[in-house]
Amino acid sequence: TSDQVPAYARGNHFIASYNRRPGAWDIESTDTPTALRELTLRICKALASAPSPCSLATTTNTAIPTEPIPDDPEHIARLVEQVSSHLAGDLESGTFPNPEGWRIDEARSFRYWRLVADIRLTNGEKNLGFLLFPTDPTESVYARTTYHDIVYYSDDIAIAQHHDELYIRDHETIDRFVSWFSRLDEAFASQ
Repeated sequence: TSDQVPAYARGNHFIASYNRRPGAWDIESTDTPTALRELTLRICKALASAPSPCSLATTTNTAIPTEPIPDDPEHIARLVEQVSSHLAGDLESGTFPNPEGWRIDEARSFRYWRLVADIRLTNGEKNLGFLLFPTDPTESVYARTTYHDIVYYSDDIAIAQHHDELYIRDHETIDRFVSWFSRLDEAFASQ
């Protein structure tokens, strides 16, 4: 922690604050509902008091292996096949809410920094990709399920803007994908 950095809450290892984005509540404004201000303070205090080291990745299950799982080309190939098949059906049937009209553009095994299942969606001029791979506690990821990690990206927005611009643009689809994938995670891992 540092006293030089503005923060909403300070702990032994971390400081926590909130982001003032266009369209977001200004937590310091008297126009913001009191309950929301109190909730924000409780969340920031909980984050600030977290022990070190910790991961702030979205985690649906805290039973995370302590060792990275080695690349398994057969697992990744099955994951590509199963995710693309299930997702195509669920996008079509509405099981995966899709008001934006996303469709699968490509599903493949690909080696970036490691072997991943790369699922790419498209919607007109926009694209949105998800990299899926066995959980690795050493990775910094957007979401972590019991068995897999999830990273999102897009080729139509510069990498430097993925955190802000891409998430603002597609956060609903990103979070729906994480929720959808998390429900099917065990089935995808066991096949």
